[in-house]
Amino acid sequence: MTDARDHLRWQVKVAAWVHDPAEKALVLLRDPAGHTGGTVSRLMKNLFEGDGLPDELKAIVQQADWWAAAADRPQFPQDAERHYQPWARVDFAKSPVLIHPLSGTEYDLKKLEEIDFEAIKAVSFDHLERLIAKPNGAVDWKRTFLQLWRFGPESPAPKLGALWRVLPAETRVPDHSIWEHLRLVSAFAGAMAGGDTPALLSVSLGPVQSFIAQARSTSDLWAGSHLLSRLAWEAMKVVCKQFGPDAILFPDLHGVPLVDVWLEDNGVRFEDGERKPDWKRIKSDANPLFSATLPNRFLALVPHSQVRDIADKITQESRRWAREQAGRAWSRILEATRRSDEEGQDGREQLARQLTEFPEIHWAAAPWSLIQFTSDAKVASVDSLKAALGTFVPAENARKPGFLGTTAWDLLSKELTVEGSVFFEPYPGVLYPALYDLTDRASAAAKTARCFAQQPEYGYRCTLCGEREWLTTDRARLDRARGSTGEQDIWRQVHARRPAWAREGERLCAWCTLKRLWPALFAEEVRTQIEDLAGLQRYVVSTHTMALASTLNELVCAESKLKERPAFQRLQNELESLEAQARVSLPRRLALELDNCTEALAAVVRGLPAVLDDLREHAREARSEAKQREFERKRRAIETALEDTLQEVRGTTERWRPEAYYALLLMDGDHMGAWLSGTGSCGRPTYAELWHPQVRAEAARRAEVSAPLDDYLKMKAPVSPAYHTALSRALNGFSSTVARIVVEELHLGKVIYAGGDDLLAMVGVRDLLAVM
Repeated sequence: MTDARDHLRWQVKVAAWVHDPAEKALVLLRDPAGHTGGTVSRLMKNLFEGDGLPDELKAIVQQADWWAAAADRPQFPQDAERHYQPWARVDFAKSPVLIHPLSGTEYDLKKLEEIDFEAIKAVSFDHLERLIAKPNGAVDWKRTFLQLWRFGPESPAPKLGALWRVLPAETRVPDHSIWEHLRLVSAFAGAMAGGDTPALLSVSLGPVQSFIAQARSTSDLWAGSHLLSRLAWEAMKVVCKQFGPDAILFPDLHGVPLVDVWLEDNGVRFEDGERKPDWKRIKSDANPLFSATLPNRFLALVPHSQVRDIADKITQESRRWAREQAGRAWSRILEATRRSDEEGQDGREQLARQLTEFPEIHWAAAPWSLIQFTSDAKVASVDSLKAALGTFVPAENARKPGFLGTTAWDLLSKELTVEGSVFFEPYPGVLYPALYDLTDRASAAAKTARCFAQQPEYGYRCTLCGEREWLTTDRARLDRARGSTGEQDIWRQVHARRPAWAREGERLCAWCTLKRLWPALFAEEVRTQIEDLAGLQRYVVSTHTMALASTLNELVCAESKLKERPAFQRLQNELESLEAQARVSLPRRLALELDNCTEALAAVVRGLPAVLDDLREHAREARSEAKQREFERKRRAIETALEDTLQEVRGTTERWRPEAYYALLLMDGDHMGAWLSGTGSCGRPTYAELWHPQVRAEAARRAEVSAPLDDYLKMKAPVSPAYHTALSRALNGFSSTVARIVVEELHLGKVIYAGGDDLLAMVGVRDLLAVM
């Protein structure tokens, strides 16, 4: 039964994805065959042999289309035969205007009439047909859908460029693309398959601030951020496996490298050669897989009857994955100290106990079954939804809670007619803002009630977080202070053999062990999973490197002046006599510039911060004053040679010391909750501002004699799935592209974490103000 339902779901999702042609905006009012008479008709016959789309699937897709349209955009006057009024029609090829969904800014593309509609239909069909997977002659529905979702929005012809990705779903309201509409229709259809009712599911993972803040190095900060982002993906993956990545309404997963890796594991193939994606090509920490870009919260559209099962599975899978990774970390500790799995049993028992409820999972759901429908599937009553919302608002507002108490709902809850034609019919999708409001309030309430099982911790605590026992191979050692645990203590041996995993005196719990070893574990996983990245280097961020970045960059810029300079040769000799234990990560701009430098200069720039790091660490941990003086002497010799080199390069008698400071830059966007909920001064423009200027002008004339229409035009548009997608895409664009270009390519900085509206970066002091 489950297999049959899954088969039906992937079938209906594919049908929903191709129910409208990608080129719809360019063929409307131009093609005599209509927008469904070309690409759609041919694709349906290709997918569903015989008469095309079966009636059962057609009914689901039609209902999903109505709900999606109602959720994302206003409707327009139609006569009894559902024909639009002439004044509410737009020939997009003649008057192509796009409107930004967040600001309402208009973008006039001038004329697109030179694009022949027959030619664009042929290009569109060829592009989408190639994405249909028929490995054995029969359609592989799941793989076909995943390929349509991932590559459908990719431009099929160089001349179309970015236009293909932004072609509007509705020419009268060109504030969201056809791809966002298809994505929402397929998400609704997948949730409706089998006669179910859709529901919004909100999930958040934690802890966030405390987990990231418990860090002793910038590497720890990166690891905590990246690990939480990866945990969020493990949670989202539960939904993606069963319902597709389109079911995640927020954040937008399209083009996220972690998601692309999962797609490839599911048979989706990414082109090699010039189109080879960065995540399959870059063999350093500049690889986008090292970016922590997914937030700890997501919103999904799923079947109501499966909400609890999905939430339980998300919890189980996220925690199973965390325990598995912590087990890998403990195994690496045992291997490094030459201990057997049997000797590590005490630590595994601690690990299982400490990770019982990690991560914390909070969820809430709001189903469309809270709405009563008429016989023709329109909204009949919202009493149940109103009652549910009323439990989260003050008593005086309980009769008109949230979205249901706004002017927007007063207008949207009833049919609006203009000049005898029905202007608005309240289909259930229009209540998306109210259901989102309910999930948001319920989710916030769930977080205030923290349900957890008490976990006994008897011995000395972790030196990083101070909350849980440190892991051990001998529980008797837990009663001893860290200075008296003996030479056989596992953490002393870890420090001696893998100093990057444990500093002198450190003893870590399961959470902190996982976080400390995560850079190594993740790099190992990527090397194993992606064949092209066999030589990938692990992620290490050094504060000394960042402080020295501007000085090192000066050496690179003055390469021509360094040839046969005595001080530079002395610097080379000093570095060659020492070998760094770990390779540090250079700022990307500096690393790229080294590609054009001589091997000698590149070796100095890469080796200098690593050697200085090692010498400082050795001096700090030296057990005798003589050893400490020796390490200090070697460090000072290198720094003196560097100072002399700078003096030679600058050609002055003034003594120059290398830069000794760096900056940590923390930025956080304001009012994100208001943007998501569309409240206050944040959120969408008015309905009139989202309309094509041609329709807006016609509607304004009719609004002079229709007070309801006038109110409708002036009303601030409520949040919608397409609005949330646009917001998510803007945040993704900032975190994955803009922040990295500004910090790492235009300046000598290093992004530690960039997720949505948050940014944590290391920056050289000379670049700090420019980066800000």
